[in-house]
Amino acid sequence: MEALANPDCGWFYRCSGRMYDSIPGTPIVYWVSKAITCAFKRGLPVSSVGQPRVGLQTGENARFVRLWWEVSLDREWFDCPSIEESAKSGLKWFPYNKGGEYRKWYGNNDCVVNWENDGKDVRDFKGSVIRNPQCFFKPCITWSKISSGSIAFRYKPAGHVFDVAGTSIFAEHGRLAYLHGACNSSVILKIASMLSPTLNFEVGQIAAYPIIIDEDKEEIIENLVDENRLLSKADWDSFESSWDYVRNPLI
Repeated sequence: MEALANPDCGWFYRCSGRMYDSIPGTPIVYWVSKAITCAFKRGLPVSSVGQPRVGLQTGENARFVRLWWEVSLDREWFDCPSIEESAKSGLKWFPYNKGGEYRKWYGNNDCVVNWENDGKDVRDFKGSVIRNPQCFFKPCITWSKISSGSIAFRYKPAGHVFDVAGTSIFAEHGRLAYLHGACNSSVILKIASMLSPTLNFEVGQIAAYPIIIDEDKEEIIENLVDENRLLSKADWDSFESSWDYVRNPLI
């Protein structure tokens, strides 16, 4: 009643239903700014700039997945360049991207998956679902499908298999860095809260995020992203839980 009597109270909103037409799924987000609705009209969806993909479902992680320090280093390869090389290597355990806690830029490299002989044991298991194996071992940016807070995107260099909770985006090197910077920006975080209010970040929602390509700023953005990745990696590697740990930085 107060808002009807005083539309200038500060919390009374009036907008046309046509405003939602440019936003995927037409969510009722009456508080969204004109700049964000304009971004959906001007920008390209993530799916036009990169390839968001859902990955492997082993069917039984207890059978096929380990923490990297639980198995022999002699049977692990952390930076395998391709799925063909993994098959030829005769090795068994490879990094497995399965989401994890909130962390930006780099990290959450804890698990390995049995992908010996091109994943024969997993492929033969009746409960497994193999999705997008052509993307395995390629560099990507990834996010945790389910979060207790905001979404965060991390870089995974070549060598990883990814699963349904560590859904990922693939693109060529420079464009992947640009996407990484855009997806970790405050603008995309705002858009994520609109499209994923339940904090369940599905690949289809991320595929619809608008990306505005500014060619004049691409090099600057790529350099800033590389710097943030290096800082985050240095932080991750300062703990013994990292396979690239050398020594405590305080020593």
